[in-house]
Amino acid sequence: MFSPGFEPLRRQVAIRMRDAGVVVDPSEVVITHGCVDALQMSLRVLTRPGDLIAAESPTYYGLLQLADLLGLKVIEIPSDPATGMSLEALQLAANQWSIKALVLTTRLSNPLGAPCQRSGRNSCCAWRRTLISRSSKMIFTAS
Repeated sequence: MFSPGFEPLRRQVAIRMRDAGVVVDPSEVVITHGCVDALQMSLRVLTRPGDLIAAESPTYYGLLQLADLLGLKVIEIPSDPATGMSLEALQLAANQWSIKALVLTTRLSNPLGAPCQRSGRNSCCAWRRTLISRSSKMIFTAS
């Protein structure tokens, strides 16, 4: 079992999130060792070995390594620097396979450096239980 992190820091994170419009109790905040640690923890919660996850393509190579480590299969969804992830391709993949998680970079995509448009984020989240990462905030929602 892992510690959720230094309690005074979790309180401060909850305050910052509240100031940004997201109400969260400090007990719901987990401090990680960085984005890959947070992604690993999230994927362990949402998936089991053999599950499929979707990711924008091209994607961060570390995600592919992490998926391999966790025994996950990755469905790559084409992305464009100007328009972001192809929502049509995502919908086709979702109709064909049971996708357990969508990994989407919402600020500046690595390696494209392109932002995900708000309308694209909202559309991606409409079809599934999702993990949304916005800078320092991670929010789980259920459809």
